[in-house]
Amino acid sequence: MPHRDTCHHSAVAALAASAALVTGLVLAPADAVQGEAQRLMYVHVPAAWTAYAAFTVTAVSGLAVLARRGTV
Repeated sequence: MPHRDTCHHSAVAALAASAALVTGLVLAPADAVQGEAQRLMYVHVPAAWTAYAAFTVTAVSGLAVLARRGTV
């Protein structure tokens, strides 16, 4: 069973992500030149950077486990 603090942190993270989505896709004004399509960049670019960070953490963690086992 997950720890109580983990559940609270997950709930806070979900609320923050929801607020960011609403802000980026609904509340942000449309660009004068690109129009509504500009709003996608408010969500897509941070999501891409988060994905790159997650891939990097996963790769480094995997290499650390292999190094500790003496596989690498």
